[in-house]
Parts: sequence; C-alpha cells; structure tokens
Amino acid sequence: MESEDRPSDPETLRSRFWDFGRTMQGVLLFIEMLLCLAVASCCLAARSAGAVAAPLVELCFSGMFYWVYVRRYDRENPSLEWRRTDMFRCVSSCVIFLTFSLMNIPSGGSTNSPGRVFAILCIPVFLCNIYLLHPKASPRDSQPVMAKLSST
Repeated sequence: MESEDRPSDPETLRSRFWDFGRTMQGVLLFIEMLLCLAVASCCLAARSAGAVAAPLVELCFSGMFYWVYVRRYDRENPSLEWRRTDMFRCVSSCVIFLTFSLMNIPSGGSTNSPGRVFAILCIPVFLCNIYLLHPKASPRDSQPVMAKLSST
C-alpha cells in the first residue's frame, strides 16, 4: 500500500544535493564555505579568537543558503525574496572580509597573514556570486557547470 502512494522515481534529497552542487551557484557556495572555514582556522591558529566569529557566521549563512536552494524553498516561497537576501549576504560578506583584511594590516607581524590572504580570496568569490544572483545579469535557473564547459 505504501508503494502505491509514492511516485515510481522520487527525487531524493541526496540527488537534489548533488544536482545543485553541479550548478555554478552550488559550486560558488561550496567554495565560499571552504574559504570561510580556512579564514576561521587561520584565526584560531593565530590565536585571534575574536576574529573567528565573522568567518564562522558567514560559513553558517552560506550553508543555510545552500540548504535553501537544495530544498527549493526559494521556489516554494518566493515572497521572501531569497535571491535578494542572498545578494545582501554576499555584499555584507565582502564588506566584512575587506574590513577583516584591512584591520590586520596595521598589526605589524605576520601572525595572521594566511587569514588575510584567504579573506582577500573570499571577496572575488562573493562578487561572482552577486553577479550570478543579480536578476538582470543571470538566467533564473543555473545550468550545470559540466554543461557549460562542454558547450564551449
């Protein structure tokens, strides 16, 4: 009786996770999460624990939006303007990481140089994400990365 209620080929969460991970948006969100984790780990290694909060918050927000796009909450409830909220997250992340990089310059020593480098590397990734999220600059649905590479 249960098998009659279910569709014959259900789209599982795992398949959605990997399908979204193949889109340009998914790749960028994954790179953002990795770079935020790298900045946070460099701050922990340099014993600047106060600076760990910003990259960890950005890591959590990136993970949250990855989950939103995988679960397709942006399509189920478009009244929340998920794309604009994600654009605001990217803009605020750029400002936070630029401020983080500039604040570490006057400190002198190279105690947190890798953290600075990773924070500067985050900025173009977030800017690329803003470009993809802008409604006039990108199509509504992202194409898989492999499809874009094979078409060129």
